[in-house]
Amino acid sequence: MKKSICTMMAVGALLLAGCGETVERPTLREVSASLQDEKSALGSIVPPESADCFAKVLYESELSDGSLNAIVEGDTAYRGKKSDEKVLGSLTEALVGECAPK
Repeated sequence: MKKSICTMMAVGALLLAGCGETVERPTLREVSASLQDEKSALGSIVPPESADCFAKVLYESELSDGSLNAIVEGDTAYRGKKSDEKVLGSLTEALVGECAPK
């Protein structure tokens, strides 16, 4: 599971590497549902038992609204802010520590 989380975060960082636009932040429920979708922009489905935790960590982070929306919409062409790369990198430990099944 840890390897899968790291892989998803690396893919996410690559997706979010450009410029974003101003949009509203998606809901926690939308983020969780998108993480469980087979078309997830992160490249891997998050198991239902971990999805709500992952969504909460992402939602409460400093990740931009545009980047979070790209994750929800499965938009693999989206290029977010450079600061989002740093945020995603910093979230890996929280996602593994808090959300990985025990």
